Amino acid sequence: MPRKNRKISAAAAHTPAKAIAAIGLAAIAAIAYLSLQSRNDELGREIKALERAIPPLEKELASEQRNWTAAKSIQNMQLLLARHGIEMSWPAESQIVRLVEETDDAVKYQLHASR
Repeated sequence: MPRKNRKISAAAAHTPAKAIAAIGLAAIAAIAYLSLQSRNDELGREIKALERAIPPLEKELASEQRNWTAAKSIQNMQLLLARHGIEMSWPAESQIVRLVEETDDAVKYQLHASR
């Protein structure tokens, strides 16, 4: 049976295992870095696509706001009421319901009687 080489110390025998562990950790860190970089690039492309969609949406929003403002104008409402044959007037005093706040912060509905 061959004799054991006594010139190799115990610390030297574990050096390859430490080197392999260090290389493995470096590989894991590199894979994690590449994964994060890939995800970051993907999110960057997605953000740019969403930013390109903003100007047309702002234009559409302004158009809809202009249309809504025109639709709820007093003249347009009067025209629509007349077109549909609806006559509106102010309610009689006996038809008004007022909300009165109690001292215990409970809201009580009270029919306001005509004077």
